[in-house]
Amino acid sequence: MRNFEKLYKNKKGWQDLFVRYWEKVASKFANNQWVLAYELLNEPFPGNLYKNPLVGIPGIAEHAHLQALYDRLNNAIR
Repeated sequence: MRNFEKLYKNKKGWQDLFVRYWEKVASKFANNQWVLAYELLNEPFPGNLYKNPLVGIPGIAEHAHLQALYDRLNNAIR
């Protein structure tokens, strides 16, 4: 839970590193006709449920954490 929280809140630059990783992957496969999509984050955990139990409610984590991360990743891979 804490590590997902670090990713979402960019603690220690984790989100920056994650975005740079996907930039490199997208750059490498940009012209590959066989790549249809990327799975940017498989089964993301909603965050620290002990610190904020509300993120366990459907829709809350997406709004609080995931949308901003996905927006940033979308911009990076395009």
